[in-house]
Amino acid sequence: MLQIIKKGFYAFAFASLMLFSSASVEAQTFSGPGYTITDGGGRAAASCSIVPVSGITTNVVVNRVTYTSFVHSFIGDLELRVYPPAAAAPPSTTGSQIISSPPDARGCNFNGTYNFTNTGTTSIDAATVGCTDGQTVAPGNYRTSNYGGGTANGAVTNLGGLFGALTPAQANGNWRVCSFDFIAPDGGTVGGTSINFSVFTAAQATVSGRVISMNERGIQGVTVTAIGSNGATYTAVSNTFGFYSFDGLTVGETYTVTANHKRYQFQNPTQVLSLSESISGLDFIAAIE
Repeated sequence: MLQIIKKGFYAFAFASLMLFSSASVEAQTFSGPGYTITDGGGRAAASCSIVPVSGITTNVVVNRVTYTSFVHSFIGDLELRVYPPAAAAPPSTTGSQIISSPPDARGCNFNGTYNFTNTGTTSIDAATVGCTDGQTVAPGNYRTSNYGGGTANGAVTNLGGLFGALTPAQANGNWRVCSFDFIAPDGGTVGGTSINFSVFTAAQATVSGRVISMNERGIQGVTVTAIGSNGATYTAVSNTFGFYSFDGLTVGETYTVTANHKRYQFQNPTQVLSLSESISGLDFIAAIE
């Protein structure tokens, strides 16, 4: 999610699906054994597969978490959660991440192989609206998502945000891929699990916008500065029509963007954004003509 926080009363936001760009050429997959889900056991350590990860020598991002031959009735009491090596062991949730937790009373079943990946077109929550007892969730690719609370669908998440830019020290070790059942009787089994990693590559993006008066006339000669959380500073000057642009900004960085002119003051002189993709329309509006 791209979030833009405005100083002043003028605000807007841009949406994004991708937080990181990763190369798939050097992807590595690590697998773990199957297990029986403890029926009504909550966050029981026995309801996890341990996936040993070793030999990673560069920063990586998680591309996919897979549950193979996953069988479970009544998905509405089930939480799927992944624990990186540094996370506290269950029943603690410290350092772990939910990848799916369907709404309470969602009555359909898992039966097959399910991949949680950013290439999925929908989350389990969205795909099972209106499902009935005994109905099987179609095996395939799904987006990760949070718990929405009660019967509400959870927000879609991004694997790059959950497990992005991991150092070798963070990636190597024993991961846990878990399935926690909170109400009996509706247990299940997982035939096996796997986690797919690829080399993390920081993407670059462009940020552009316009400096305008209250009647939307372009203002020339305004200095616009972007300072990244990594210390990099970029400067642009608005043209005759008020347009400005920055190239080569790093995806995943937070930037403070400021407009300055000796004649004009602005409704929103400073905007802070967490950059997740190229954006346009980051405008500055003069407070007076």
